Amino acid sequence: MYGQVLGLDIGSWSLKGVVARGGLGRFEILRYTGEVLREEGASEIGDPAAALSHALSLFRDIHRLAGMDPICTLPGPMTSTRRLSLPFSDPKKIRQTVPFEVESQVPFGIDEIVLDYQVLETASEGADVLVGLARRELIARHLRLLEDAGLDPRILELDAPSLANLAPFIENADGFAFLADVGHAKTALCALSGRKLHSARTLPLGGLALTLALADDLRVERGEAERRKHEAGLDLLHPSHPAFARALDRFVREIDRTFTAPENARIGRPDRIVLFGGSARMRGLSELLQERLGIPVEAPVFRADERFAWRPNAEEALVGAAALALALRGVLRPPLSRLNLRQEEFAYRRDFTVLRRRFLPTVSIAGALLLLVLVNIGVIMVQDRRQIAKLDAQMAEIFRQTQPGVTRIVDPLSQMRSGVSEMQRRAQALGIYGANVTALGVLREISSRVPTGVDVTITDLSIDEARIRVHGSTPSYELVDRLKSDLQQVSFFREVNVADVKTDRDGGKSFNLTITMGTPGAPVAPAGTAPRRRGA
Repeated sequence: MYGQVLGLDIGSWSLKGVVARGGLGRFEILRYTGEVLREEGASEIGDPAAALSHALSLFRDIHRLAGMDPICTLPGPMTSTRRLSLPFSDPKKIRQTVPFEVESQVPFGIDEIVLDYQVLETASEGADVLVGLARRELIARHLRLLEDAGLDPRILELDAPSLANLAPFIENADGFAFLADVGHAKTALCALSGRKLHSARTLPLGGLALTLALADDLRVERGEAERRKHEAGLDLLHPSHPAFARALDRFVREIDRTFTAPENARIGRPDRIVLFGGSARMRGLSELLQERLGIPVEAPVFRADERFAWRPNAEEALVGAAALALALRGVLRPPLSRLNLRQEEFAYRRDFTVLRRRFLPTVSIAGALLLLVLVNIGVIMVQDRRQIAKLDAQMAEIFRQTQPGVTRIVDPLSQMRSGVSEMQRRAQALGIYGANVTALGVLREISSRVPTGVDVTITDLSIDEARIRVHGSTPSYELVDRLKSDLQQVSFFREVNVADVKTDRDGGKSFNLTITMGTPGAPVAPAGTAPRRRGA
């Protein structure tokens, strides 16, 4: 099932959203949309949080974003990240150790924060782990704001780490690169090493700090300072604007401090900075950073990818990159950043009312298809039963014709097989199938061995595959022994036994003769010609 995901970048200056569709290991980036937040809207409502919630609700409805799964970040100033180096790589030990390691580094109790972690690197000597955390009350406040706007994000990421999801799709992100999202109120820095997440940091500095500093220098309102900053950019950097210069110096200094942090310094100076965000559009900013930091600063260059139905232009690539990173967070398998502060009591619980409304048409169609399948199966079963009954009747009729002596028919096929086997056995015994010795041959051989001039009366003769049983009578014992001796000369008679020799009422001798069959060989010529026989 393919679902639509909304990567929602909630800034203090504007709202940006990227819609993606993903499932079964595939995804597609569908469209981008953005809207500038107007300060007068906030003043009409009064409460900034309520104003932002109202703006989010309008943004969702105007741009037809309802019903999608939103993925958001907790605002950077509310979060903190830590990179830990642990002397082991066992997942169970990492899970147990991380909370205690973090507690010693933050000014809050462990019960006051929610954290999540991601293993960045593992080796035989240990593991490096990126931890993201925030205070519970701030998470609760932000989720209430989103809930008031009709949004229930299943993932609540941190803004800087989430940028790593852009790495596979940016041409100029090789080596040791920093992705820098310069926003209105903050700057998110994401370090990539080999296109993998290495470290992350969010600075509480952005375009707003420059605007406020310029407003102090020019002695004008904030709105006017913002307008002039947009028009002139860093052309305003002048000795007559010291506050603006100090704000820029602090901004550059904090970025450089990020580069020299221990986890980054051990790799070396970055190969490049990939600069984007709304405030990255300020004229002269990329040149200033490149000059002061001594590092190439470039705009993001997105690779051509058939999965991108939305092809960002230069403007959209700058302002929409963070929203794209969040959309990719929802559809990449696996994502490059996997932090999610919806843990413990804030764990995502899907609203089944929304699910029912979203999937009711699909379930209805599936139910109708299932009903059609069941009806089709039922019709096939009825037809098969009728065909089977017809075949059974035909087999029973054939059986009656071939086995007229059998009156009780239970399983005509099995009974027919049994009858055929019995007939084959009898036919084989009679030599019908071309055996060397036939039943007629056996009778002829026995007759030829009866002494000439001697009357032998056969009263019973039974022949099967292995034995011949003869009951008869002769005038004397000697003739019985002679008959036995002569029959023993037949090559395919393995054994001849005489038993129950008795004197009958006429003075003759009755006997039972049992002949065991053997392998046919060259017949031995009889002693005389065929005898005279009296029928039984």
